[in-house]
Amino acid sequence: MFNFFLKYDPKKYWEKRGMTHREEQIIKGKDPVRKKHQEMVINNWFESLKNLKFKTVLEYGCGHGTVAKSLLENFDIDEYVGMDISSGQINNAKELGLDKAKFHHSAILDFSTEQKFDLVFGTGVLMHVPTKLVIPSLQKLSSFSNRYVMNMDDGYQPVRTQRLARHCFNHNYEEIYKNQLGLDVKITSLDKNVILYYADKQNQKI
Repeated sequence: MFNFFLKYDPKKYWEKRGMTHREEQIIKGKDPVRKKHQEMVINNWFESLKNLKFKTVLEYGCGHGTVAKSLLENFDIDEYVGMDISSGQINNAKELGLDKAKFHHSAILDFSTEQKFDLVFGTGVLMHVPTKLVIPSLQKLSSFSNRYVMNMDDGYQPVRTQRLARHCFNHNYEEIYKNQLGLDVKITSLDKNVILYYADKQNQKI
């Protein structure tokens, strides 16, 4: 309970945790139930991606590159750029030696590029962004996209933003996309625990 009230500094927290995060995920991935669930979520997500047209990709919170590897193996992508707040995660991602992939150590609000991407996405990332930073973070991410803005997160859609744990927050993404970004958001359940939110900036009704 005490940890819930500790001050949460995303950069410090993930810089430290990022040093061991890959090993944590490898251990968790050995659980057959968890592994089956992760595979189902990824397969359902890839089925959704097959309906979209994209050649360039920006992933925020790319971690140690496992999603990047799967995307490049399953889709015809010309260029992939990944960023993560943890230098340890970025070093692990670079070790994969992926063609067409570039990785950058950066927080969302610190990231800078003149390039526009067809698809800007993150998986389980924004739930770790504090309430006061989530709207400016999504606004900046949207500015990098010329087509799709997307995030995958826990499958609970609150009527208001709330804090769940020291480093976990629930955000009302539907409200943020519509009222803060001015985008018509599509919501798809990938399973009972994971929801995909995305907007097509070239096909808006709002």
